[in-house]
Amino acid sequence: MNQQQLKENAEQIKICKKWLGTAKSDFEAAKNLYEHENYPQSVFSLQQSIEKTIKAYGIFMGVKESDLKNKFRHDTLKIYEHHLTGFLEKSKSFSETLKAHPELKSIPMLNELDYDDLAIEMSDAKDEFQNIKSSAEDMTKTTRKIESCINKAIKLFENEKISIKGLSKIKLSDRQFNEIKRFMFENLNEISKLKKQELPELKEIEKLTPSYFQRLFSETFSYLIRALSVYSALLYLNLIVYNKVSSTRYPENKTPQQIYNINSPIIKRFRDIQKIHQDCFLKIEDILNEQEKLTKKYQNETTNPTNSQARPPTKSGSL
Repeated sequence: MNQQQLKENAEQIKICKKWLGTAKSDFEAAKNLYEHENYPQSVFSLQQSIEKTIKAYGIFMGVKESDLKNKFRHDTLKIYEHHLTGFLEKSKSFSETLKAHPELKSIPMLNELDYDDLAIEMSDAKDEFQNIKSSAEDMTKTTRKIESCINKAIKLFENEKISIKGLSKIKLSDRQFNEIKRFMFENLNEISKLKKQELPELKEIEKLTPSYFQRLFSETFSYLIRALSVYSALLYLNLIVYNKVSSTRYPENKTPQQIYNINSPIIKRFRDIQKIHQDCFLKIEDILNEQEKLTKKYQNETTNPTNSQARPPTKSGSL
């Protein structure tokens, strides 16, 4: 990764933190309004906080800030739809790569994943996305749907801990490591030929050792598990507060006070929703701080190449 890419990464994290800071201000306002029983405005501030948190995380995963203002605007579910389309394309591409290199199926971590099934599931998920948006319309009035979203978000974080713990049990043999290393080298070499220039990553692959790769694998998949976990939890929060701006602020068939009161499903579970959102903040901040440290470290290594080792790429924008 060159200096320009590292500079872009650092700027991306900076913008993400700016959006996250505003989201946290809205979050504090939501808490205070709830405690003072101003329920319509507390839901409005919560919706604003969740929207800005999703946009902050969207920037971290590669969405341009200008697209948030011009393309996605206030419809945060479109951000998920955008990424779902990208995941679908990547899963299909990876499935084709595995078919072209059947020897990779001997690697446990790849053999246990069925990317054809994953591609089908993502395709089905994309088809179902409009149903998700429709179900979000009446979420405020439906206790069962709110309960379901809260329980799914909690379960996500529980499964995250189990999955990360399980990573330590995956061990690569020397043969499997050499197979991966050869695969990476051959693919980068082909890209190098197409670009008619030697890629610096080729030399970095030569430096890889089994122990370093094992650590890199664990760190990378741990990051992916945490990143996808919090992103999915935010989706469930988003479904709860989706399209609630108008009903919390303007009297239509009913006044905001009639819709959002102590007996409203969303108000009954307000503290639980807050807790999940707070957990999302903490997890995102941990991920951002990790990436900020990595970016600074790689900037230093690029400036002082004698201190550098084979290293993983920073992960912002990679999902």
